[in-house]
Amino acid sequence: MEFPRGLTEIKARYGDPTTYIQDGGLVKPEWEGHTLGMLHLPAPLPLGWDHSIAVSRLRIHYKLMESLGKVFDQIKAEGNWNRIATFDGTYVWRPKRDGHKLSTHAWGVAIDLNAATNHLGEIGDMPSEIIKPFLDEGWEWGGNWTRRDAMHFQACHEY
Repeated sequence: MEFPRGLTEIKARYGDPTTYIQDGGLVKPEWEGHTLGMLHLPAPLPLGWDHSIAVSRLRIHYKLMESLGKVFDQIKAEGNWNRIATFDGTYVWRPKRDGHKLSTHAWGVAIDLNAATNHLGEIGDMPSEIIKPFLDEGWEWGGNWTRRDAMHFQACHEY
């Protein structure tokens, strides 16, 4: 699948959340209602911040439901579901860590997995059996960036 490149294409494909920003920097609930869908996972995943809880669904941009579903179905079908140690987030309204632009998580077009062993700035240990289905589907992996973010996958490029 071909995903957008750069901010202009991201806004054209996924919408412009800046029109939903309220005083104080929070996003209006309508943004979430207009853009997010609920993806049911092929098997539960433990939460990264509380392993006693497993999730069986997650919120993602509705335009990515088919694509991310395909990625997870492939991982499961190939017997690699256990290579995903934890689910560590999709949609959250926040800026990038540098604080200058919105995170791709604010669009609901990013997912973090296996965060405990894939810290920002480090090579990490994301299994190739997880990386390949994302790349094959056209997602970008943060582990290939100059400032590595090996837990992070996003359905856009050059942002």
